[in-house]
Amino acid sequence: MISKEFQIILIITMILNLIITIYYIRKMEMRVKYALIWIFISLFMLTISVFPKIFTAISNFLNIYNDANALFMLAIIFLYVLSFNFSIILSRNSKKIKTLIQHIALLNDRVDDLENKNNKLKKN
Repeated sequence: MISKEFQIILIITMILNLIITIYYIRKMEMRVKYALIWIFISLFMLTISVFPKIFTAISNFLNIYNDANALFMLAIIFLYVLSFNFSIILSRNSKKIKTLIQHIALLNDRVDDLENKNNKLKKN
């Protein structure tokens, strides 16, 4: 069972997390698609902190007899999934950046050729 002090700290932390996430969405510094992950987790943790018996039931269903261990297990799973997701996004962005660099290099080469041709025409 979660202690009352920890329950209060968790409620305050999750409310602050929701406020900060919404603030960054409004400032356009965080994309909504990524913010939804944090909002979902905050709401889940807020629900668990307000109704700790739900988490105890989840722990018992998973045959984990200590709520703290269940919380750590869920946190590790969440961090693993989040890291894997960001690894995929990072790989996609690396490919896009590589392609953009190649296109820019080709365009710069073409601009240089056109400038050289223009300079030759001006000299004649």
